[in-house]
Amino acid sequence: MSESSDLPQPRPRHASNAATRRRNEKAEAIIVEARRQLLEKGLSGFSVRAVARALDLRLFNVQHYFPSTEALLHAALKDAIATFDAEINQFLSEQHASGPREALRESCLHFLRMNKLRSVRFFFFEMAAAAQRDSSIEGMLQNLYREYLSRIRALVKSTNPALAAEELYKRVELMASFIEGTMLVLPSNGNEGHDSASEEMRLDFLVEIACRKKDATRAPT
Repeated sequence: MSESSDLPQPRPRHASNAATRRRNEKAEAIIVEARRQLLEKGLSGFSVRAVARALDLRLFNVQHYFPSTEALLHAALKDAIATFDAEINQFLSEQHASGPREALRESCLHFLRMNKLRSVRFFFFEMAAAAQRDSSIEGMLQNLYREYLSRIRALVKSTNPALAAEELYKRVELMASFIEGTMLVLPSNGNEGHDSASEEMRLDFLVEIACRKKDATRAPT
């Protein structure tokens, strides 16, 4: 037997790739089911065991990818955030607004309508509750809002480039607080219709904050 034949032979690349793809597909299926259960049952009913049961898998099969409920929860939340982030990026990239002011208005409308969806509200309420007990989830939520604020900041700066940095920061913070506050004070409507008159009033208010020449935090005289 030759010396080279005694050495471990490399596995065919296509076989390795196929195995990796199968592992990735199984992990993805687990995460998809985990996200579904989070939306249906919330944190109180979430566990690795429940996800394994729903997928008709043995517990150790799921634990091979996600050793604990905490690990699976983190993976599901990261995946949901990535999806949410990608949807916003897609919306912004596909805009056909006539100018910066119109782009700002369309973006604010998109954010307001997203916040009326029951699934969006449930996800963020559950995530906010989990963040109070888990610093890792708190970090995820902070990173998500940091990106969200940076998008609003870019839109406002494009609309009102004369704003000083400190004033820009205050206005973006005020606008984001207003938009996110609608989750708490307005009824959700799933995918149903929207109240156009009320939407226009909110959009006028948001655009006014962004475009006003003087300090947006002072009461009008």
